[in-house]
Amino acid sequence: LLEDGNMVAVHLDKKAPSEFSDTLRNDLERHYEKILWADRVSIEWGEWSMVEAVLNVLRAIAKAPKHPDYVYLISGADYPIRPITQLRSFLERNKGREFIESVDADRFRWVSHGIQQERYLFRHWINWRKHPRLHSFMLSVQRIMRMERPFPEPFRPHLGSQWWTLTWATCTAALELTNNKSLVDFFKTTWVPDELFFQTVVRNLVTDQQKIDNRHLTLYQFTGYGVPLVYYNGHDDYLSRQPFFFARKFSPHASGLRDSMDLRSVNGEVSPLPDDDKVGKLSTDYARFRTTHGRGRFG
Repeated sequence: LLEDGNMVAVHLDKKAPSEFSDTLRNDLERHYEKILWADRVSIEWGEWSMVEAVLNVLRAIAKAPKHPDYVYLISGADYPIRPITQLRSFLERNKGREFIESVDADRFRWVSHGIQQERYLFRHWINWRKHPRLHSFMLSVQRIMRMERPFPEPFRPHLGSQWWTLTWATCTAALELTNNKSLVDFFKTTWVPDELFFQTVVRNLVTDQQKIDNRHLTLYQFTGYGVPLVYYNGHDDYLSRQPFFFARKFSPHASGLRDSMDLRSVNGEVSPLPDDDKVGKLSTDYARFRTTHGRGRFG
């Protein structure tokens, strides 16, 4: 990622042990001038800390002497599956477009399984993963007592994938919105705000709605059981054909896959990038394979 003068801003979960943090910093020492380290927060899935970590990354970028044209949000489970030069060229050709999945949550169903409007209509103080019964109980009580709350004006709730690629101008405007304490307090008690906050505020910040491209440039898929698909050694040929720039989730044990994708990028062994309007469009390869082989071989 640090090739060709790219800047990388890192948020490291505050729960990570100091030995890991020290090792990571030592390993990256020779790249230190290209890396920005964000203030650390302790991450809890489904809570505001997920958004706070991203905001801290943006704050770190804002303090840097030079600012990027785009911020591409990835996690530690993501990996490039195409040369970064292809990504830079794509963004240059599409300069000014905001790549973020942003679906009107009051008009369309986006959540495949589980609650949708209840994520923001009611207050969530309890983490579902830690206390599922108590979380469900508190939600039921609020439903019975009709404790729905209005969404902050002038925003309309929008949902979408956590993973986006936004212009720095839009990121800066989103940062400025966090000075609105009442707005932040509202989102702090929503459920899974990382799929709600940026997706909502970008719709309000970008005046030309045609500039919002409802695509994500990172490939992520789900199995037939609704859990994220994990890529292992042997997925390199499949990934090299996909019209995305990153993929997630790479298994931490798939060192062979990472090496293979690096080599393919260097040697030009990935498929040519399709027309820009086809980038970020999921192929039917995986669904077709799963349908064909889902029941296993005879015998």
